[in-house]
Amino acid sequence: MISGTKQIIYQHSDSDEGVTIWQQGSIRHLEFADGLVQSIIDMDNANDLVSPLSRAMLASLMMLEDPRRVLLVGAGGGAIARFLSRRGNGISGDALEISRLVADLAVQYFQFPTQLQGWRMIIQDARDYLKNCEDLYDLIIIDIAEQSLTPAWVVDESNLLSLKNLLSPSGCLVTNLMFEDADSLIRLLLSIRQVFMQKTACLSVPEFSNVVVFACNQGVDPTSFRLAQKLDGLERHWGLEFRTFWQRMQQENPPGSGLL
Repeated sequence: MISGTKQIIYQHSDSDEGVTIWQQGSIRHLEFADGLVQSIIDMDNANDLVSPLSRAMLASLMMLEDPRRVLLVGAGGGAIARFLSRRGNGISGDALEISRLVADLAVQYFQFPTQLQGWRMIIQDARDYLKNCEDLYDLIIIDIAEQSLTPAWVVDESNLLSLKNLLSPSGCLVTNLMFEDADSLIRLLLSIRQVFMQKTACLSVPEFSNVVVFACNQGVDPTSFRLAQKLDGLERHWGLEFRTFWQRMQQENPPGSGLL
């Protein structure tokens, strides 16, 4: 249980954007004008990842042998960047953020990792960056919302092809899908499945209405995966509930339906 009075420690509002940072006890989070919560941090345990949604997106670490380079499309407060920089051995990355204000707040209030720690904050529209980027990434995480929904351009075929081309041969794309209803979810998912040759899997997040979608260049073979041994080691290293994620993914993705 979170103790203490909930207080505003920063607030900015104008015609372009509104951002509030709240703190209650040691828990701090960033909230946009539309009520979307981003980048929860426990100031007493900053190495941990608090948000169930962020934790679910990192279920992708089960599918990657040795991730080194990460791209965050939509940095927010940079909770995932901070987590990976502190727990990932040799993991570096780039974080795209269109708002300079949000980028500055990530550094000032949420301990976004420095360039010396292997991370860059890039202030740029993701669409422009993706068109011109020549780097390769092992993991790309997309967490962008417009009016609390995933923008249509995210699952546009040309954009998805650009993302696929930026993935290493064994890389994984993770997309946090926010949708109006079941039909819109199906349309979003179908677009991703078509570009990634159906090598996809879904993971619901019980605390949210979002669905996390994983799309990989290669499938996952549970036989060669050495599942039990690998998940035990991953849980010890990362402190994330990989066994729960795997069980839920098996329930929500029938055998032969895609990635699994």
